[in-house]
Amino acid sequence: MEKSSNIVNYNKGDIIIKEGTPSSSIIKIESGLIKISSSHVKGKSTILQLAKAGEYIGCENLILNEKHKYSATAITKTKVSFILTDQITWSVNSNNNEYKDIISQSIKNSQLIIDRLISVSNKQLPGRVADIILYFYNTNNNIIEFEFPLNRSELADFAGTTKESFIRTLTEFKNDKIIELKGRRLKINSLKIIETLSRLG
Repeated sequence: MEKSSNIVNYNKGDIIIKEGTPSSSIIKIESGLIKISSSHVKGKSTILQLAKAGEYIGCENLILNEKHKYSATAITKTKVSFILTDQITWSVNSNNNEYKDIISQSIKNSQLIIDRLISVSNKQLPGRVADIILYFYNTNNNIIEFEFPLNRSELADFAGTTKESFIRTLTEFKNDKIIELKGRRLKINSLKIIETLSRLG
């Protein structure tokens, strides 16, 4: 299946999947980071998820075979493999573990998106900003110091708020010594407080 896939390299900002276009393959991320977003009525977009190396995008195309419901944009230099859904279906019997991996990733991605939407719908802003910090903490192998791969506008979108409100809340966290912040680089001083804010919402 991997031998028959088409490998493509993308630069930062390149569109990999455009919302509304026909789908005929799933994507395996070989390297880099990808932003998954969906547009709505007024032209704005909502970031649903970030996907990294080793993960799959478009697993729903194995069953639905419809137009893409979201766009995928490279946040960094990215290399991906396009795997035709027909090729995956053909290889199920010969490589069942690979197929299980794809399905498992699809379920995991769906749960992450559901959790994020619940957070945006039900939590106050400090809880949502804490969720964003924990999201990047977890995706950076639980290292307390990391660099945001998104700019402030994208982070605000990810948290379901405005850029001004996001920056204000992040500054409050900094003033309260919960975090240290310099540009895009953040260090968590009190993981316990961040986790409490996330839990209480």
